[in-house]
Amino acid sequence: MQRFILRQNIDLFRARLLEPRNDHDTHFLKVMLSQALRDLAILEAVSGFGVEVDPLHAEVQRRIFRDSFEHSSKPHLLLDPRKGLHIVDINTAYEKATLTSAAKVAGSCMFDVFPDNPSDEEADGVSNLYASLKHAAEDGVSNAMRIQRYDVRDASGLFVTKFWKPVNTPIFDAEGRLIYLLHQVEDVTEAIQKKMTEAAGSPEKSSRLIQRNDCLDTSHYPFVRRQTGHASAAPTSRHQQEEHSEEITAPRNPRNIRCDMRRQQPPLKPMKAGRQRVPVFRMARFLTFGCRSQTRAAGRCAW
Repeated sequence: MQRFILRQNIDLFRARLLEPRNDHDTHFLKVMLSQALRDLAILEAVSGFGVEVDPLHAEVQRRIFRDSFEHSSKPHLLLDPRKGLHIVDINTAYEKATLTSAAKVAGSCMFDVFPDNPSDEEADGVSNLYASLKHAAEDGVSNAMRIQRYDVRDASGLFVTKFWKPVNTPIFDAEGRLIYLLHQVEDVTEAIQKKMTEAAGSPEKSSRLIQRNDCLDTSHYPFVRRQTGHASAAPTSRHQQEEHSEEITAPRNPRNIRCDMRRQQPPLKPMKAGRQRVPVFRMARFLTFGCRSQTRAAGRCAW
C-alpha cells in the first residue's frame, strides 16, 4: 500500500510540474517529488532485486577477481543484490574517494551508509542510484549514469559536496546467475565546480551546465546510447531529464563504433543488442586492463 501511494504521489507531482507555476510552488513540488522518489527507492531496496544467492558460492566466485578488485586504481564497490542491498566490500580507491573505510561500511545497507544530504532539499542521489542499479540487475547490462551530485560524509559526519560519474555493472557466475553488482565511480567534483565558476556565478547557468549531455565524457564508455521515454514529450523538469539515463550496450560490431559527445559527433542510431552479461571469470581482466582492452578481447561485453 505504501508503495502504491508513493507511486501515485510521484505521478501527481510530475504532472503538476508540467503546469505553469510560480517559483515558490515549483520548488515545493520538486522537493516533494524528490522526497517521494527517495522514500520509494529506500522502500524497494529493502526487498532487493528478487535474487537468490548462495553466500558461499558467491564468496568462492569473488576470489577469482578479488586481487584485481582490491588493487584497482578505480574506485569500486561490490554490492549484494539480495534484500537490503548490503555492501560486500570496497577497494582502497573507493575508500579515499568517499572518505570512508571498508571496515565501517562492509555488511551495511547501501543507502544507510550513503544517504542523501538532508540540507539539499532536491537531492536525488539515492533515487537515481537505485534506478540505475535496478536497471543493471533486471536487464543484465551495465548502466552509466549521468553526472550525479551525491554528497558524502567526512570523518566528522559533515556532508561534503561531490559530483560523480557512476557506472553500475551486473556480475554473473558461469551459469549466468546474478551474484553481485559492481558500482564504479569517478570523482569529477573539481571539473564540475570549475565549470560552475566559469558560468559567471549564475545559478541558472550552473544548473543547465550540470544537466547538459556534454558534461558526461563518454570516451571511457564506447557503447553509450540514450534511453528515452516518450519521444513526443521533451523533458521539462530536473527529474524528467534524469529519466533519460545513459546506458551502456554492446552493438554487434563494436570495433566500428566511436562515440565522443565532447566532439559533438552525430548521435548513434539505436542498435539492437541481446542480453549482454559480464561473467565473473572476466572481472579480473575488466579491473586490470579497463573496458577497451576487454571489449576488444571479448567482442561482446559491455562496460
